[in-house]
Amino acid sequence: MKKNVFFLICFFQIYRVFAQADSKALQFDSLTRVLANAQSDTDRVLIYDKLMSTAPTDKIGVEYGMKGFELAKRIHYDEGAILCGNNTGFTMVQLDHYKAAQLLLETKHTCEMTHNEYELARCLCFLGYAYNYSDFQKSITYYRDGKKLIDKLNISQSILPINAIIGNCFKDNNMPDSALIYIQKGYAYALKSPIPIPPNSFYVNFGEVYYQKGQPDTAMSFFRQSIATAKKN
Repeated sequence: MKKNVFFLICFFQIYRVFAQADSKALQFDSLTRVLANAQSDTDRVLIYDKLMSTAPTDKIGVEYGMKGFELAKRIHYDEGAILCGNNTGFTMVQLDHYKAAQLLLETKHTCEMTHNEYELARCLCFLGYAYNYSDFQKSITYYRDGKKLIDKLNISQSILPINAIIGNCFKDNNMPDSALIYIQKGYAYALKSPIPIPPNSFYVNFGEVYYQKGQPDTAMSFFRQSIATAKKN
């Protein structure tokens, strides 16, 4: 499940700046001052979302995200509710995946009502991530629905290898044969991508899958490839 976090962050959070801790703290402090002088509620919603992404901890970030989400609903600012709902729901998963799923389901409904397919694709994949903690069938269904939208919208999978995410979901639930099919598809896509993803994560995934399949020698060869690539880079 943690590897899915990496892949999801790579695609769905590309607008966030992963700066050094001190820079992030400065940005957070600056945004709190901007919030105090915000001229409109819509501005406040957007600032709450940015505060969430720069907060010192996920718990504090979720608190700000929920403030933005509730304010957006109160002023009928659907775009802001979707933005805060998706980002807060994603961040909340590791704190409370049940509450995260409920928030994301509400966000999904708003996406559907406003025909916002890009954000709906995000939401479906985030729901897959949330349910991977408790309900495999729901998780894989949401991931596959997200993949359909990603394919329909022609969203670049050079940043989000959705097949690899689905493969990891199968692997996490000890279904190595299905996992291998999807991870191989994700790896093949990454190889021809104009912005290739470092292969280490794929090598590790292949190794884990082959270990589950009872092929330790093959698994070890992939783990060694991962080590060699990491040293090279």
